[in-house]
Amino acid sequence: MRKGMMVGKGKKGYHNVIPTDKRVHSMSSKGIKQPQRASPIMRVKELTPRQEMNIKYENYIINSISSDNYDEDPKTSKEKLQFLKDRFINEYWNNNPQAQRLGEQNAFKEWIQGLPSSFNIEFTNYDILKLAKEMGSLPQNATDKQEDRVLENYWNFMANKTFQAFKKYNIR
Repeated sequence: MRKGMMVGKGKKGYHNVIPTDKRVHSMSSKGIKQPQRASPIMRVKELTPRQEMNIKYENYIINSISSDNYDEDPKTSKEKLQFLKDRFINEYWNNNPQAQRLGEQNAFKEWIQGLPSSFNIEFTNYDILKLAKEMGSLPQNATDKQEDRVLENYWNFMANKTFQAFKKYNIR
């Protein structure tokens, strides 16, 4: 900080309020390197259990996209998600006023319940519960009530997670 700018300070016009270390300045001006302060340790932010679960589901969704019965061969996550969205739009959404009345995400849920060949996700109760336990969204010792809740919500949940991935990868 500077104080007293051009007020009775002679030729300098100001003086430093915070004194400088003259030894450091004189040594560095002579080309002598000063020891640098150690950089702070980069801390890797640990993920919360929910964040870990979201990443697992995103990876599961991307790995469940199949182009086997199509002429396309998407490689990257973004290409696979775009392929899935295009299949949905072309096979279900376009020319389907009933689907359009439901809204895009609900229509997508309806579409995946029909088990499209481009999206190979679990569909039996046993496999859905097994998946939920592997992903961490259901405890290993889940009650019947918890299991029923997962089964009732599964298709909405998968549609929601897929649309989150669409948003993350900017899929339109």
